Amino acid sequence: MNRKEKRAKKEEINILNDLIKVINQYFPELINKFNGLTDLRNQSYVEYQMKVIFIVRLMGLMCEMKSMQGMTRELNTKEAIRNIAQICGLELEEIPHCDTINNVFKQVKIAEIEEIRKYMIIKLIRGKIIKKFLVRENIII
Repeated sequence: MNRKEKRAKKEEINILNDLIKVINQYFPELINKFNGLTDLRNQSYVEYQMKVIFIVRLMGLMCEMKSMQGMTRELNTKEAIRNIAQICGLELEEIPHCDTINNVFKQVKIAEIEEIRKYMIIKLIRGKIIKKFLVRENIII
């Protein structure tokens, strides 16, 4: 595959669009669960809802972005902001800065994140999405 073909292939891939499909199909309550997390920030300074912060971070992880600053820089495009806004069901002009995301993650209650992770795992197991990855097939959840 030459460089031109690689560029064309890369343009066909839309991770953000694929994420919307996955969330809608497998985790329809995920966005509400993110927004339901306890927000310990000073509410007079809050500019972004919890769901926006968590979706931006999720995007960074999915796109294998190595640093928080790189994530802020790479996701700061009109298309990315539009896709994040679509996922969250909001109008957005900007995405949160990496410092904002880091501050939220320092304060978030780990037990609440564990509940979201548990919700996702249960949805995947019950939907038989990860059946081939289970060590024992007779696990019942």
